[in-house]
Amino acid sequence: MITICIPVYNQRVYPLVNQLSLQIKNSSAQVDICLIDDASKAEIRELNRNECGNLTKIVELEENVGRAKIRNLFLKYVNSDYLLFLDNDIKIVKEKFIENYIKILKNKKNDVVVGGHKYQDEKPDRKYRLRWKYGQNREQVKAIKRNGNPYKSFITSNFLISRNVFDSVQFNESMTGYGHEDTLFGYELKKHNIKIAHIDNPVQKKYLDTNDEFLRKTNEGLISLTLLLKITRYDTDLISDIKLLNKYDSLTRSGAIMVFSLFFSVFSGLIKSFLSGGWVISLILFDIYKLGTYHRIVKSRSER
Repeated sequence: MITICIPVYNQRVYPLVNQLSLQIKNSSAQVDICLIDDASKAEIRELNRNECGNLTKIVELEENVGRAKIRNLFLKYVNSDYLLFLDNDIKIVKEKFIENYIKILKNKKNDVVVGGHKYQDEKPDRKYRLRWKYGQNREQVKAIKRNGNPYKSFITSNFLISRNVFDSVQFNESMTGYGHEDTLFGYELKKHNIKIAHIDNPVQKKYLDTNDEFLRKTNEGLISLTLLLKITRYDTDLISDIKLLNKYDSLTRSGAIMVFSLFFSVFSGLIKSFLSGGWVISLILFDIYKLGTYHRIVKSRSER
């Protein structure tokens, strides 16, 4: 048995649920769908209830619990052998999406399988360009490459996990902010020696963040990254696996962080203006923005 688990927050999910339901009809295994709504607006809850109520099990939370805790809650409401987690803002692009997961479970025992994701081929309007370019170049990665560093490549938007493993390794609920709950979960899987298999079975994001929205989420994610380091007690394996942390550690150790900080204080406004305007000539500029912003967060917290 497989239950498709979709955390929902202020999103109409009928198009996704309908796509999945059509595939379930032709499935070679027993598959169902469960939605947990994380205290969405009343009109969204009612819409999803009316459109999806006969296709799925729906659980509605009275208070928002966040991206980590809501995923753990599925263990309370489903009894399947495997849980297939999907984000609520994606669309299915593979005609045999569900069957591809079933096939890998039949052919080989896998406790965690990651399908990956993709982004639209068409270049979007400039106000969405940063998120699109980042997604295409950094997140849209073939399975053969992801399997080279399986834990670093773990994502929560499209993955299958056995109930036995999920009972023993759950999402850390102290990660209440935006971002890096997937990084920490991948780290925990690595520490527990649980293998991850990556396959080419992607989903596609339906919507792109605007440049400004993506920069805001990036800043929130960098704050979460500082929490992640504290939780893992500044584990050297984690630092080496995350490009930004590895670079920051190198600059700090060499003393070059002071020179970089001076450079960023002079050019940060111009860099942010380029990124906000969608003038993304190279993602190196975005990497510089993240590194400089992370340094400012670390520095401000050390001065408290």
